[in-house]
Amino acid sequence: MAPEKDIKMNCSTMCTRMNKSLNYETLSSTRPSTKMRLSHSFFLFFFFFFLFWSSTPATQVETDGGDTDGYGNAVDSLGQMVGQLVRSHLANCQLTLITGAIEGSVLPSVVRTLFEGGVPGSIVEADQLFLRDPPSSWQDASLLPRLLQGVWAGPRATCQALIVDLTGSDNQSVYRGGVGSRFLAALQLRLRPEAKLVLLGPLARSDVVLRDTSFDNSLHVLYLAVDAYFLSRIAAQKENRIWRRSRSREEVQGRKGWVSLYRRCLYCRGGGPGLTLWGSWHRLSSLRGGSPFRQREEGMQGHRFDIVAMNYFPYIEYSRDEDQLGTRVSLQDSLDTRMLTVVAEALNFTYVVREPWDRQWGVYREDTGNWTGIVGTLQHERADFSLGVAPTADRLQVMQHSRVYMPESFVIVSLEPQPLPQSLSLVRPYTGDVWAFVLTCAALIGISLWLLQAVWARINRTPRAGLLFSLFYSWGVLLEDPPADPPANATGRMILGSWLAFCLVTSSAYRSALIAHLTVQKKFPPINSFEDLLAREGWRWGRMPSSGTSFTFFNKSSDPVVNQVFMNIEYHGLEENLQRVLAGGYSFLTNKYYVGAIISAQYTDSLGYSPVQMGATEYPIYAGFSWGFRRGAPFRRRISMAKQRLLEAGLINHWMEEVIEEKAREERRKRKEEEGEEAIAGKRKPSGNVVLSVEHLQGIFFLLLLGHTFASFLLLLEKIYHRCQRPR
Repeated sequence: MAPEKDIKMNCSTMCTRMNKSLNYETLSSTRPSTKMRLSHSFFLFFFFFFLFWSSTPATQVETDGGDTDGYGNAVDSLGQMVGQLVRSHLANCQLTLITGAIEGSVLPSVVRTLFEGGVPGSIVEADQLFLRDPPSSWQDASLLPRLLQGVWAGPRATCQALIVDLTGSDNQSVYRGGVGSRFLAALQLRLRPEAKLVLLGPLARSDVVLRDTSFDNSLHVLYLAVDAYFLSRIAAQKENRIWRRSRSREEVQGRKGWVSLYRRCLYCRGGGPGLTLWGSWHRLSSLRGGSPFRQREEGMQGHRFDIVAMNYFPYIEYSRDEDQLGTRVSLQDSLDTRMLTVVAEALNFTYVVREPWDRQWGVYREDTGNWTGIVGTLQHERADFSLGVAPTADRLQVMQHSRVYMPESFVIVSLEPQPLPQSLSLVRPYTGDVWAFVLTCAALIGISLWLLQAVWARINRTPRAGLLFSLFYSWGVLLEDPPADPPANATGRMILGSWLAFCLVTSSAYRSALIAHLTVQKKFPPINSFEDLLAREGWRWGRMPSSGTSFTFFNKSSDPVVNQVFMNIEYHGLEENLQRVLAGGYSFLTNKYYVGAIISAQYTDSLGYSPVQMGATEYPIYAGFSWGFRRGAPFRRRISMAKQRLLEAGLINHWMEEVIEEKAREERRKRKEEEGEEAIAGKRKPSGNVVLSVEHLQGIFFLLLLGHTFASFLLLLEKIYHRCQRPR
C-alpha cells in the first residue's frame, strides 16, 4: 500500500479491515485446534502436578483466555479504557491515532471501540512514512501538505487530539533514532499548544514527554502508563502464546489499577516540565470527576523567560549593562516595566531582558527570507516574548501578539501658530469681500449723488457740483469727516442720510475689530493634517530614520496625499527634528505618546507652556503597541489575561500619564539645576495688559508712507501735464 494513501483513512474502512484481523487473532486464541488442546492439557497436567508437589501457590500459569484477575482480553480492555477517555473528553475533537505499524499494535482495538461508539478519526502509520526508501521522500511537496491537512484541517478543526501508541516493541519507529521527533515536528505540534495529546506506553518510557522538544509548547498532554504486568498479558495475547503470571493472586487483586494516568505540567518541577499523577485506572472502573485536560491556574514556579525589547520611552526605558549588541539591560521606570513587574509577580516567573542582536524593530529581508530585530528574534525563538512592539499583518506570519494595550497614532508636530504680519493689521478686521463691498458702495454713492445733483441743477438752472467733489464727499462721510456744505435739495440730503447711517455702523464695527486685532494678534492656521502640509507654501517636514511600521505605512500606502508627503520627506535624528521645528517652517512626523513624553519633559516649562504642539489629526498607521510572542508560546494566553485585568482596572492609562508626568518633572528639575532657570521660559507668551507698540501700529505707518508716495506720484504727473499744456 502506497504511503500517500495511508495519511488519512476513513474510520469505517480501517475499522472493518482491522476487525477482520483482530477477530481472526481472537478466534485462533480462544478456539485452538484439537491437537493444540491435547498438548495444552498434558502440559497443564504436569505443570499443576509440579505446583502441587513443590507447594508454591504463588506461581500460577494460565492461557490468554483465562480471566482469573478480571481481565479477559487484555488488548480489548486497554482499547475500552482509551475509548472511555475519548468518549468522555475528546468526543468533539478531530481525532488522529498514530502508531509505528498497525500490525501488532493495540490501536486497532482502540479504533474498533471508537467506531462502535460512533467517534470518527484517522490513523497514521509512522513506519510507512519514515522507514521507507529513500527515507526523506515523505517530505515531498505533495505528501506533507496532505499530512497536515488530514491531521489538523478536518471538520472539527477547532479541537484536535492525537493518540500515540508506544506500548509494543513494533512501535519503536515512533521514537527510535529521532524518527518520532521528526514526525511530530512535521505535525507542527509546537505551533498548536491547545492540541490535546494522549500517549500510551510503559511507565519506563514516560520520559519521552519530558525530553522531546515537540511537546515543549503543549498544554494538554496525558501519558497513560500501562503496568508491566498488563503489558506482558498484551504481548502474550498478540503472540497467541501461554502467559506466565509472575505475581500472586493477592498481589494482583491488591493493585489499584493497571493504567496510571499522568498529566504533563509545564512549570511544576522547579519552573520546568514534569509529570503529575492524575489517577489509576482499570477496565471495570470509570474516570473520576473532572477533565484531565483542564489546566489549573497555578504559578509558574519561578520559570525564567528570555525577553527582548527596544528602548522607546514612555513604553520601555532601560540602561545597557554592557556596550555590546544583544547585551542584557536593566529596566527603568516606564509603562512596560510596571506592567511586567505586576504580571511577573502575579504569575510567579522571573525574566532576563536583552536587546535584539542588531538593535532594530524588525524588517523583512527579501534576500534571506528572515526578519531582523525583535521580530527576527522571536521568529528564530531566541526569546520567549518581547515588550512593546507594533503588530502588522506581515509580522503575524512569524510571531504572535497579545491584545493591544495602548493605541499609538502618528501625529504632526509643529511650532505653535505664529502671529500674522502686523503690516496688514489695518485691513484684517474685514474680509476681502467686505472691503470690496464698502469701497464699491462709496463709489456708487458718490456717482449717484453727482447724477442727482446734475438733474436738479438742470431743472432749477443752478450751478451743479462736479463728479470729483461728489466722490470725495461720499469718501469723507465714510471717514466721518464730511465737507461743511451739505446738498441744499431734499434728494441729496436723503441719499447722504442713508449713507451716514451705513457709515456709522460700518466704522463702529471696524474700530472695535481693529482694537481686538491690535491687542490679540491673529495667527497662522495650525498644521493638523497632511493636506495642511502640502497647502503651506515653502513648508518642509521630516521624520526619524526607521525601518519599522511607519516606513511600511508610507512605503505601501495607496493614498496619493500620503505618497506626496513621502516623496518630500526628510530624515533626521530626534533632536535635530525638534530643533528644526523650533526654528519654524518645519514639521516633525512621529508617534503621539513617544513625542508627547519628550515634549513634556524637555520642551515644557513649569507652567505648562510649550512652543511646540501636536496636530489635531491622528493617523492610526498601526493598531498600537502589544507584547509579541514566539509562535506557539503556551504562556501567551495567561500573560494576555493578566494584561487584560490591568486594562479593565484602568491601570495602564493611569500608569502612562504618571510615567510621563514623573519623567517631565525629573527633567525640569535637572534642567533647572544645570541652567539656573528654565530655557523655555524665555519663549513664554506674555500675560497681563497689552501695551501697543510700533509693531502693533506699523500698518498705519505703512499706510502713511503709501499715501505720501502716491501723492508724490500725483505731483509728478501734474508737473508733466502742466508742462505739456504750456504754450510754445
